[in-house]
Amino acid sequence: MRYIVFLLFLFHIVFGFSQKKEKYTFYLIGRPNSFEKNNAIKEVQGDWKLRYVSVSSAFYTEELDSLILENKKTDALLSAKFSIDWHSLLMKEVEEKLIQHTEIRSLIKSKYTALLAEIKNAQIEIDDTNSRKAFVSIFGVEFIDKQNLYFTYHKFKVKKKKMVLKKMSWDKELIDFSYPQNDIINK
Repeated sequence: MRYIVFLLFLFHIVFGFSQKKEKYTFYLIGRPNSFEKNNAIKEVQGDWKLRYVSVSSAFYTEELDSLILENKKTDALLSAKFSIDWHSLLMKEVEEKLIQHTEIRSLIKSKYTALLAEIKNAQIEIDDTNSRKAFVSIFGVEFIDKQNLYFTYHKFKVKKKKMVLKKMSWDKELIDFSYPQNDIINK
């Protein structure tokens, strides 16, 4: 009997912690957003317990029908929970986040113009979940062993109120981003 209780407890711990934080998935069908907007969506979607997944197709398929049906179900659930106009409210938050990110990106670009020019296909990713500071990673691409690999080159911390920039790391690290619409995939 003790073994059964122990096994049930163990299963509860394993499966309880493996649950995703997101409750809802919404599929973005069509042309992908810019990297900057995807970064802002990634920051905002966690507050809504939502995960956006970009799906694109050059032609109509039956799989698109199933995704549209799933989006309708998700839309109905989120409309009942938040409001009928939940998507507009979420995109308003995304636009506000984009404005904050633009200020941080312009700060980085003004201080490190030469550095950004050296990095091929340089992108600036911002983790803005903290209310007082943002963490910034500059990454780029290098062609190694017949494939493009993406590396984080520099990391910064930005104090939001004063817009003070502090270097955290100059180390180069191999990274794996999940922005498939921007063709950034490492294996």
